[in-house]
Amino acid sequence: MSIRERALIEESWCIVKHLLCAEEHTIETVQKLMRMREENKELDPIINELLELGDTIRLIRQKIVDITLGFEKHESKKEENR
Repeated sequence: MSIRERALIEESWCIVKHLLCAEEHTIETVQKLMRMREENKELDPIINELLELGDTIRLIRQKIVDITLGFEKHESKKEENR
């Protein structure tokens, strides 16, 4: 595998790591807002939007994982055929 290809794979895993952090922070923020919600029901739309965004982050992260694993598998097969 070339240096460029390894760098692309490492960058992809870095994206996944950052998305995991974003997902975790979204969950933590929703939990804090849920505790505050007991005093302020007007937070419901914000909570719902953050939950949807968290789901979107999770979906994007999973797609990047699938793409990266596919690329790694493709590169491994390419090396075996050399």
